[in-house]
Amino acid sequence: MGHIIPGTFFIGLSLWWIYSILYRYYKCRITHQEGNYRNSATFPTVALSRVPVEAIFKVVASSIGIAGEVGTGFDGNGHWIQWGNAQHISMFFFFGLSGVMDALYFYGFHLPPNLDYATATIAFLIEGFLFGNHLHGRTPLDVMIHTYLFYIIICGAVCVGLEGVYRTSVILALARAYTVLIQGTWFYQVGFMLYPPPGVEKWDEKSHTQMMIATVAFTWHCAAAIFVISMFVIGVWMSVRPTNTATTNLRQNFEYQKILLAENAETTFATVTESSEDEV
Repeated sequence: MGHIIPGTFFIGLSLWWIYSILYRYYKCRITHQEGNYRNSATFPTVALSRVPVEAIFKVVASSIGIAGEVGTGFDGNGHWIQWGNAQHISMFFFFGLSGVMDALYFYGFHLPPNLDYATATIAFLIEGFLFGNHLHGRTPLDVMIHTYLFYIIICGAVCVGLEGVYRTSVILALARAYTVLIQGTWFYQVGFMLYPPPGVEKWDEKSHTQMMIATVAFTWHCAAAIFVISMFVIGVWMSVRPTNTATTNLRQNFEYQKILLAENAETTFATVTESSEDEV
């Protein structure tokens, strides 16, 4: 549960971000308003435009994660024994706090600018700090795969922080989604390696060969995330691009407007000329 819940949370959030970022970007391109493109920490939904769906998702998912970790953190005598769960609870708390901040911005509270990006950056930094100190006394394979998770978390924190400064960069927005997607899939991979399902052979956590395979697997996750974003690029562009008929109509309307402007200019010039002759 400690890997499935956060993995699902990050995968769902990243896929939503990828779609929303590309949809906004291509809409600006189609309308020739690339200069008006601007990133945001969260994205609205068309069906529920008056509800902060993404903020609610963060808060609800974090609450479910906290409940799951608390429920499995005690022994049969009611004593807390799973301090790894406590670290996961802390991680969920800060992402839930980010969701609360997103909701406050959505409802128009007068807050200083970019606090939504600041809280999201803090959430990733706290997550990285927790997982960076989640490795004491563990096997070499366990340490290595959590170290890779630490690397991608810190990369995500850097991307979120830079995106808050450079709000017009679609690359930074996609980089944010990219790192979060890898986090999600790697959470699943870590859970599979350390706690394989019944019937699957357990990994040798001290084997150098197994560690090399895990390293290659991480690069495959990075490649798979690129492939997913590429598929979204194609899909979103195909769904929002103007059809040939629409493009023709746009061009005809543009030409018609040019003709009208020219005729109005000629009429104005003729009127001014006649007025000048009458005065003479």
